[in-house]
Amino acid sequence: MLYWTNTSEHLDKILKNCPLLEILSIKTKSNPGQHLSWNTLDKKLQLTSFPLRSLALRNVCLSQYDLENLMLFTTRLRSLILMALDWRINSQYNWTRLIAHLAALRITLDTVHFSDAGQPTPLDRELQLAQICPSTSNWTLWVLDMTHESLEMLFRRTSFVTTLGLC
Repeated sequence: MLYWTNTSEHLDKILKNCPLLEILSIKTKSNPGQHLSWNTLDKKLQLTSFPLRSLALRNVCLSQYDLENLMLFTTRLRSLILMALDWRINSQYNWTRLIAHLAALRITLDTVHFSDAGQPTPLDRELQLAQICPSTSNWTLWVLDMTHESLEMLFRRTSFVTTLGLC
C-alpha cells in the first residue's frame, strides 16, 4: 500500500520504483481526487513493459492522453477499473476512443469498469466494453449504476457471476 501527501503523483515513478508491481489500486475519498500523471520522457522507461496485471483507479484525475500512454507499457493488463473518475480539471473521456485504443493494443481484460464521477454509466458503454472484455464472471458495479436495465444487461452477457463488487 502506498501513502503520499502530494497533491499529484506520477504513475511512471511508481512503476519505475516498483518494477515487479502486478496490482496497483489508487482510491481516494477527497474531492477533487488525487491528480495522477504519466510521463514517458525517460529514455529507460520507453523500452520497458511492466508486469502490471490489475489497475484500479477511483475518484482520481488522470488525463485520457496519460492513461492511453500508460496502456502502451502495460499490455499484460487483465483488470482495469476506472471508477468515478473526476474530470473537473481535465476534459471528459472519450470512452469509445479509449476502448478502441485498448483493442488496438490487443489488451483483453477479464474485469473492466469505466465510469465518471457523479454520472451513471450509459448502457451502450457496457456493450462497447464487450470488445475488450468479451466474457467475464467478475463484475465491479458502481452503486450509481445499479438499475434494473444494467443488471438485466449484465445477466444477458453472462450466465453466472462468480465475483460481484459493489462500490
